[in-house]
Amino acid sequence: MNKNSYCKNNSVILKNLINGQHHTKYCFRIGVDIMKPIDMMVTDYNCEYLGLSRLCLMESAGKSLAEEVGKIAVYTFSKPVKAIIFTGSGGNGGDGFVAARYLLNRGYDVDIYMLKDNIRSKEAKINFEILENM
Repeated sequence: MNKNSYCKNNSVILKNLINGQHHTKYCFRIGVDIMKPIDMMVTDYNCEYLGLSRLCLMESAGKSLAEEVGKIAVYTFSKPVKAIIFTGSGGNGGDGFVAARYLLNRGYDVDIYMLKDNIRSKEAKINFEILENM
């Protein structure tokens, strides 16, 4: 599966709300079966070494996710829809927080479900706090 694959399965990340009913239509999976965690860590460290911060990487990833969700929504429904984002406690959770911010700014109704109580990543905490202050 490549990183642009859309899927229908039990690991749904995005649900669309149509006429008050949940309809699972699409989910967009980031980085599935592409890189192992150790590969991602090495990539992050290399980016930092070259002067690109993890916060900047998270911003880019979240913005890209929001753009993809926007394309799906506009193509399928011709309007913003309700997006539900499930986040973890690490960097991918931070990507979700950034995506939620971009979607909220575009007029989407967004629900975020955190799968863990504590946020481990410093960058994810920063983006969570930005969302709280919106």
